[in-house]
Amino acid sequence: MSTEPLLRCRCLLHTASWLVPAPERANWLAARLSILRNWTILIDRGEITLRAEPDIIRYCWRSFADAVHLWFNPAQFHNLLRRPSLVPLLGALLIAVSAFLSGGFRATHAFFHNIVTQPSSDSVVPYCILFTFSLLIAAFTIAQRRRALHWHSWSYSAFFAAKLAAVLSFVPAGWLEFHALILAHRPHAELPFILSALSSVVIYIVGLTSALRWCYIDQSLRCPVCLKLLNLPVAIGSWSSVFDPANTELVCDDGHGSLLIPEADPGADERWTTLDPSWRDVLEPAKSA
Repeated sequence: MSTEPLLRCRCLLHTASWLVPAPERANWLAARLSILRNWTILIDRGEITLRAEPDIIRYCWRSFADAVHLWFNPAQFHNLLRRPSLVPLLGALLIAVSAFLSGGFRATHAFFHNIVTQPSSDSVVPYCILFTFSLLIAAFTIAQRRRALHWHSWSYSAFFAAKLAAVLSFVPAGWLEFHALILAHRPHAELPFILSALSSVVIYIVGLTSALRWCYIDQSLRCPVCLKLLNLPVAIGSWSSVFDPANTELVCDDGHGSLLIPEADPGADERWTTLDPSWRDVLEPAKSA
């Protein structure tokens, strides 16, 4: 096989390898380079004619599709959904779509412009009351679940703070845009207008409370080291046993630790246990299962 097609095939395979998920990239590239070398040897021996060169080049081009297909493997897709990078990506997409639909958050800009230029308690106090009331409801529902956060690293705290800041900024802004839409299309009759205003208030309280509750619960189910969502739930104990009550154990599939969640006693605290580094080799097959 001539040098130029061989070099082109190697370049194609190396380029396609960057589309492969990182854990599989080295083995994927080594396997295809090995096939390419075998074909080259067969051509040099004369066992395969030079007419096979176009087929080899097409095989290298098909490697791009094969590399992309690996991301749609159920195990890889599930692993992608548990990565911490998915949260800011989805958040940015949601903000971009909302900004496009609302014309750049025009109602939010107008609200803060009125506060700065014409400050009055009538324009600020109702929103402050709604905001505080939603925070209290969220705090109450979170306290009922008694989920513990494991403050082991600055990245864990920063990730939680970033989620809280995004929720506390986006949900009120989104509600202001929605409320402005209701006011712009409010019915002339008094009763439908009152009902639509009350519905808007309920949506705000439920929306902010649910978002804050998700923030806390999502954080409590993440590994404090790598920030990935914990995986491999295992039921332990029995609901009918007093000495060995029912629990659910979740494990970080990178081997950083395990989280024990009490099921029989909702008031009991969850317990995080740091695992020995040797567990990473044990859990490695489960990541691709």
